[in-house]
Amino acid sequence: MSSASGARRQFAYLAEPDTGKYRGSAFITLGRDMKDRLWKCVQDHAGPRPEVMKEKPEA
Repeated sequence: MSSASGARRQFAYLAEPDTGKYRGSAFITLGRDMKDRLWKCVQDHAGPRPEVMKEKPEA
């Protein structure tokens, strides 16, 4: 989904830490610097993909 400025909206999937069960999603509305810092932190601490979650299809 695109915003009026043409930038892609960023959102996070929320899941239970122990089971990986999907609980929802949240839009991330931060400035560019904070969003970049958050993304780096998420990438640095991301765990493995839950087995029940499908791979993103090739474009």
